[in-house]
Amino acid sequence: MSTYVLTNKVRLKTFIQETSTSYDDLIDLMIPVVLDEIKEYTNNTFIQSTRYVYDTLISFSTISNTISCNNTSWDFSSQLRAGDIIHVNYSKYNDNYYSLSTVASSYILTNETLITESSESGKMVLVTRVDFPKDLEIIASNMINYQVKNVNNKDVVSESLGDHSVSFGNNQSGYPEAIIKPLRKYKKIKAI
Repeated sequence: MSTYVLTNKVRLKTFIQETSTSYDDLIDLMIPVVLDEIKEYTNNTFIQSTRYVYDTLISFSTISNTISCNNTSWDFSSQLRAGDIIHVNYSKYNDNYYSLSTVASSYILTNETLITESSESGKMVLVTRVDFPKDLEIIASNMINYQVKNVNNKDVVSESLGDHSVSFGNNQSGYPEAIIKPLRKYKKIKAI
């Protein structure tokens, strides 16, 4: 599995053909926002249910961006590989998507920053591999590109200049229909 646009700024900038560094901070902020928007819009976490570690002895370290499991029954390296994207659930502070730079039997290193959190007695934490469909790279890069290019025009639905008039037709998601429409095939029914 390759490192997707969804967690890799360099790859994302290649997709949106952005060579300057002027938007780097905004792109860094937008990657997790767009991931959350995709998850919310589709009601889909893209979790691969057969590749996971679930235990009470999972802890997180800010210093080295490490997720550790002190239970020798689990082996991260049998479930995950460097470059994989994971999703953490049921932690106190670290529920999110992360890309992996290193995988060993008892720990994994993430490319993203973690918040230090020790394992709590009896509290299970779930670390699951995520398989985003390849075309989600294009959709996510279009969403981020739209956010970056329209950072000051969020509420503009139409604009006129002399005899020329343009309507953007944003839906409730805040994106033009052409950007959001490809996500529909990944929507899951939301149980109430």
